[in-house]
Amino acid sequence: DAVVVNTIVSLGNQLRGGPCRVATADTAIRTGIRNIRRPDVTVECAPIDPRSYEAHAPRLVVEVLSPSTRHIDRIRKLEEYKRLPTLTMIMFLEPDLPQVLLLRRSERGEWRDESFRGLDAAVPLAELGASLSLRDIYEGVPLEEAS
Repeated sequence: DAVVVNTIVSLGNQLRGGPCRVATADTAIRTGIRNIRRPDVTVECAPIDPRSYEAHAPRLVVEVLSPSTRHIDRIRKLEEYKRLPTLTMIMFLEPDLPQVLLLRRSERGEWRDESFRGLDAAVPLAELGASLSLRDIYEGVPLEEAS
């Protein structure tokens, strides 16, 4: 939970006043006719629809991995997210280790992996005019030693 809150705070502060905003898992993302996902964090850059609980144009989704959902997040959800035309970034955060995997869609539509490790690393999110410091993401989180 601390990783999610820290991510929301960091992104929210950076995006304040701009066209994009941060949402919690209370905001759904429709990945199919019958499929709805609730990422831990979503960034959307579309006008707010006060009658909807769905993000209609998500740009970034963030999932904090856990032993019980890791496989679903990294396989099933990942493939569903990749099909969303507005989504340009998918981020997976390790809960107990300062480690981030970012998948970024190129202008040609190809997905590329980028890894960030250690508290001194930062994840550039130029598409949003933001970046995420791993030190900020993991502030106050008891961390395991890297092996």
